[in-house]
Amino acid sequence: MSIAAAVTLAGLALDLVFGGRGMPAPAYPDSAASACFFVAITTGVYLSVRKRPIAAVLGGRHLAITTLIVLLIWGALLGYFPQVDTQPAGPIYQRVLRAPPFVFALLLLVANLWWGVLHRLGKRLDASALFLVNHLGVAVTLGAGLFGTGDLIRMDVWVGKNDLVWYGTERGHPRELPFAIHLHEFDVEFYPPELRQIDPTTGAYAEMAGSPPIPLKPGSSGQIGNSHVEVLDWSADAPWSSPDDAVPAARIRISTPGGDPAEGWISSGSKLAPPIFMPLGDQVIAMSEPRPKRYLSQMTIVREGFEPMEASVEVNKPLRVAGWWLYQKGYRPNPSGPGYLSQIEAVRDPWLPFVYTGFGMMAAGSLLGFARAGQILRNRQKQQVSANPLPSQAP
Repeated sequence: MSIAAAVTLAGLALDLVFGGRGMPAPAYPDSAASACFFVAITTGVYLSVRKRPIAAVLGGRHLAITTLIVLLIWGALLGYFPQVDTQPAGPIYQRVLRAPPFVFALLLLVANLWWGVLHRLGKRLDASALFLVNHLGVAVTLGAGLFGTGDLIRMDVWVGKNDLVWYGTERGHPRELPFAIHLHEFDVEFYPPELRQIDPTTGAYAEMAGSPPIPLKPGSSGQIGNSHVEVLDWSADAPWSSPDDAVPAARIRISTPGGDPAEGWISSGSKLAPPIFMPLGDQVIAMSEPRPKRYLSQMTIVREGFEPMEASVEVNKPLRVAGWWLYQKGYRPNPSGPGYLSQIEAVRDPWLPFVYTGFGMMAAGSLLGFARAGQILRNRQKQQVSANPLPSQAP
């Protein structure tokens, strides 16, 4: 408890020194040097006290539990209070992730795991492989996440058709890429729109209780309240569309008992054309906005000293280029031309292999745990058989 309290107080003091700016996140090679320095210091601390009772405390479960309780408190603050990044800095509970006490608590947990491994290895040469693999896996994963924060780059790249873009924005600041993206085509497929009701007082979609959705295709019909609605025509490119702005629209007929049928067009609109509705009593009939079903970017990656590479990026199908991952993140209408702008997320995380290594070690530890549990069950069954042998058969 005293160790965790001292680390927390040291973090709070450092937060005052930094003026609430948070812990610095060094980039390579400083990040790698920091990781090596941390391993060297923690190893040196353990070796200097390995023959004293405190060695068992440093790598013991009591320090681990106390540190986890401290992290749980910080996690509660992180989940309860909105996190903001403003200057001057706000209260510490609104900037938890970069607050020195929180970072110090994570470092203490990594150190505890490493000290536990060293203590187990120093105590007995036949140390449990399950213990070592699990503890090392968690330590490597947390350590890579901590020391690799400054090397993580996550950029948004917006590119239109036939554009060549070699820069993006990271947290609102422009940044260059080591390659350029030449977008040839951006393809997007939409789910078919449906007829919907809108409450004119709130502008929100109203529930169509008891009626299944009416597909927007000629000949489709259904009941909305006591009115019969029939789809007469449907077009993904209405007659009033401009050449570079397709407007989806449907012509419908509404028949209400005791009244004359009403016909008209409804449309979800486009970036240039407003939506079109039809009244139905105290409600409004509208077309739902098209929901994207699939979209991808067909592009050429241009790198200095390499042949241009034809590639495509699709949702859940990223592309690996020169240590970067390119993800299809989104799109929006092109404000300065036809079609859409494709949003590509470019991510570079050189510490990711260490994270995967840690996950692999934890997975191996899980398999070892299952194997050990199976061996324990088999040994118990053998003991039960030995203690209660079957009676011998009389001749």
